[in-house]
Amino acid sequence: MASKEKLTASRMTCWLFCQRKHLFAYDYGIRSTAERDALKFGTAWHAAQEYRYNNCGLPKGDMAQGMFKAALDTAENWDEVTVAKLQACIAGWCAVMLESDEIAEMRPEVEFTYPIEGSRTFEAAGKIDGLAVLKDGRTALVEHKTTSEDLSPESAYWTRLRFNPQLCRYILGARALGVECDTVVYDVFRKPAISPRESVKVLDESGIPFVIGADGNRVIKKDGTPKKTADAAKGECYQTKAETPEEYGARLLEDIMARPDFYFARREVTVTDAQLDAFKEMESAMAKQVLDARERGRNAVAKGREYESAFMMNVGRMTCQGCDYENYCMAGIPINPEKPPEGFAYVGSTPELNAK
Repeated sequence: MASKEKLTASRMTCWLFCQRKHLFAYDYGIRSTAERDALKFGTAWHAAQEYRYNNCGLPKGDMAQGMFKAALDTAENWDEVTVAKLQACIAGWCAVMLESDEIAEMRPEVEFTYPIEGSRTFEAAGKIDGLAVLKDGRTALVEHKTTSEDLSPESAYWTRLRFNPQLCRYILGARALGVECDTVVYDVFRKPAISPRESVKVLDESGIPFVIGADGNRVIKKDGTPKKTADAAKGECYQTKAETPEEYGARLLEDIMARPDFYFARREVTVTDAQLDAFKEMESAMAKQVLDARERGRNAVAKGREYESAFMMNVGRMTCQGCDYENYCMAGIPINPEKPPEGFAYVGSTPELNAK
């Protein structure tokens, strides 16, 4: 019997987002070869968390160092600023969140499949960040997320999370593995918006800024000590330079430690049986929708139209801007799956299951 196609949560989200994008990304398996910084950072963060659970009991310093190395190993050609950002974020997480961790043991990166009711073509599939036993004995499904959204308790982020297709899919996936989860634990990190400063004061070994006079030399007071404050009326100014990656990382870590609730949140999320039942109906309906679109595509070809015309385009600024396939869709240029255009490559229908 031929293996069934995998319908992952990411694939479902893509179908709801834009059918044409789903066609290119999942039916054709064509993806951009350009690495997005946001995706690189998210992958690195997951690798760091996986290291954490495979090495429980390490002291904070050793844990932070190991997590940092595991994160760096996920990609090549990291620039110095990104490295400094990653190191500061991991150090901050270990300092703030490690001791409050309620997880006693965990199996990370757990893959699953289960049949979709009524579908002979698709089966549900996915990879859970972790199945854990908490210190209080409960069984938990654990998910790590990075986001740019507000993580305060009243934020809509948490409300939307309860209805995320991925959450229902993973709970059903855990059940397919024989694990009944008592709760779901979300460990979320808010990505920094702080960037390196283009201009910072140059300080001497004593931490005193260099005040430069109109003659271009450092201003020294009559008592022989350097002046600390520049007087613009006298033509004085501070000597400045671009912030180094190390200085940027130190400033970011300082901000993380000063505002941990801004950056980190760990919450339990519940899902009702009614939500799970509704989700199972949705995944079954979606599997049928994909097959119906493929049938319409074959009919379109028989009538002399492009196969892609059967897959609806969700055109809008929020959906098209930043989409890898925008230029082809907007210009009406068909994509040949057997010969990907420049900048694209065939990676298969579910690369998210192969990613580490």
